[in-house]
Amino acid sequence: MEINLNVKFVVPILSAFLLSASSVIAQQNQLATPDFRGLPDQAALVQRIQEFVKAQREQDWNRVSNLLGPFRGSAYGKRYTNDHKQCLIEQMKSDPMLTFAPMGAGFSTEILSRPLSKKWWYIRGIAEFGKQRRNVKIDSTIIAYRFEGQWFYTPPDYDDEWEATKINEADLVEDLSRFLKVEIDPDCPLELVRLSVHIDPKYRSLRRLSFDLRNNSRKEVDGLTFRIAEVSGDGSMTSGMPFKMMPGETVSSPDHINYSGYAYYCEGESYKRFIIDSVSFKDGTRWKPKRTRVKRR
Repeated sequence: MEINLNVKFVVPILSAFLLSASSVIAQQNQLATPDFRGLPDQAALVQRIQEFVKAQREQDWNRVSNLLGPFRGSAYGKRYTNDHKQCLIEQMKSDPMLTFAPMGAGFSTEILSRPLSKKWWYIRGIAEFGKQRRNVKIDSTIIAYRFEGQWFYTPPDYDDEWEATKINEADLVEDLSRFLKVEIDPDCPLELVRLSVHIDPKYRSLRRLSFDLRNNSRKEVDGLTFRIAEVSGDGSMTSGMPFKMMPGETVSSPDHINYSGYAYYCEGESYKRFIIDSVSFKDGTRWKPKRTRVKRR
């Protein structure tokens, strides 16, 4: 059960501006100017993308840092910490973008009701990267957003390659349950007796959750609903599942219950909450918490 707390649906809004491979090479790193109708201040958008790519090509990382802006992905979204931005710049240094020929733009349906200052766009194009993928041109996307009248940019995601080299065998066996805060109502008929969280070895941004619950009631349990919630309150995943338990019995959770450990590798592990929302009994009754008071662990 894999989760994504920030699912977005990209809607194409502009016609593609196609460039032949020979034309891209002949331009010697000059950007095309596709039709960006619907985007504000288009000249500045293209100019600052040029600056963003040129700064990477010339290894001017202070300029890159400025063009990343204060947020990652969207204005008023996830604000960079110093560590997060420096980590992202280290990722970019490992394989900088040398050229980018824009082909069109799209946006998330999430921005439809937002004011201009809080919108962001996906700028699609053909990119050439520096060290790991030299001389290979690939489809790529730069996220552009507006803040205080200026364009800022987020590069393509480096996390898959980064996780493959930065997460080692010791990390895979480490228990990360300290990042999952248990909050269970004191009247809950189920008692949490074991909790473990580990990095999923295949999808390393995901966390594999495992737990044991004891039925402290006098009735047979038929199922439960639990929730993994962001401490910040920004999102949650709710899961209902069969969970058959006789009175006094302890039962382990199913295998492969997964949730996201972070949105980006560079932001680090995020704290979340484990909450039991309801317990169903075989007799058709159901327990739900009546108070906000919880057992913390």
